[in-house]
Amino acid sequence: MAQFSVVRNLARRAVGLAEQASSDMSGLDGSLAKSELDDENNSILTEIDRISATVEFIGKTPLGGSDSGPSSDAFPAGSAAQDELAKLQSASDTTPSDRSTLAAANNRLQATVAVISTQAENLKAAESQIRDANAAEDLVSLTRFQVLNQTGLAALAQANVSAQSMLALLGQ
Repeated sequence: MAQFSVVRNLARRAVGLAEQASSDMSGLDGSLAKSELDDENNSILTEIDRISATVEFIGKTPLGGSDSGPSSDAFPAGSAAQDELAKLQSASDTTPSDRSTLAAANNRLQATVAVISTQAENLKAAESQIRDANAAEDLVSLTRFQVLNQTGLAALAQANVSAQSMLALLGQ
């Protein structure tokens, strides 16, 4: 699923932003640089939430719905920033596991579809053979009836010829 790649890339970017924000290299909490980082982070979190809420696989939301992202809209300061960074890294690290779980489920479904398709094909072939056998049985019955009918007609014709022969002998 391509959505996993998109979410993973977004999560990686969010991790990078969180690292930058927590390193105090971006300036003070109220600075323009910090605000820009917050804006980009908020956009990333919004997109991750949108994807998480809209992606469905067999009636389920494999990306966890809209509550899968970090807990806040702005980067916190100090140890809270480190906690937020750990959450983002955890989310980024679990995406391959989630993808492999869904890929395994998809492979099982494809195998099941292949088996069911083969069974359906075999069932159609068996049904065709039964129809062929029924048609052959009907043809044998028809042929037997025709032979009996022709035998009966031949016997009747023979009986008529014998009777006429006897009358012809008696009439002379």
